[in-house]
Amino acid sequence: MDHFNENFPKKRVKANNNRNRVVVSSPEISALKNQVDASYTIFRVRRDDASEQSYKTLKSRSKENLKIINAEVKERKSVNVNSNLSTHTLCDHFANVAMKYTPENPDQNESPQSYAKNTATSDYSSMMLTDTTAQEIMTLVHGMKEKNSVDIYDFSISLLKKIIHAVAVPLSIIINQCFEQEVFTVGRS
Repeated sequence: MDHFNENFPKKRVKANNNRNRVVVSSPEISALKNQVDASYTIFRVRRDDASEQSYKTLKSRSKENLKIINAEVKERKSVNVNSNLSTHTLCDHFANVAMKYTPENPDQNESPQSYAKNTATSDYSSMMLTDTTAQEIMTLVHGMKEKNSVDIYDFSISLLKKIIHAVAVPLSIIINQCFEQEVFTVGRS
């Protein structure tokens, strides 16, 4: 393997020192850079005057745009932030907003156990699974991708999509019974 790798030139890594450089990422800048790169590639392939002129024009435009962006970034760096904006005023603002959306505070003298008991719901049906319907099964099967995949019984997905309208109702009954009896079959027996 070492002999194989010796036949290829080693990749040179350029050391970059970009600490003082401000990088502004926006779709417009990326598109501009891509246009310059594409025009350079066309110029390298064609080697004609028109593509060279196009490349030079785009390159000069991109330099002008980057100068404008750098000037704006420098202006933003020198902007003074209002001194009355502090963490306390920010926290107070969001605390006041939160109080509008929360109910009244419970009685301070009330114990946590009694508060939980008084506010707890007695209806636990929302925590139970609802019955699986045939429509849910059909929606799930029609949402599957038709690849060369099969289920645990070696049925292809395309076959399953063709017959799901006939087996959705019995399948939903079987799934609901499995949940009620807490018995699930895995694979073929």
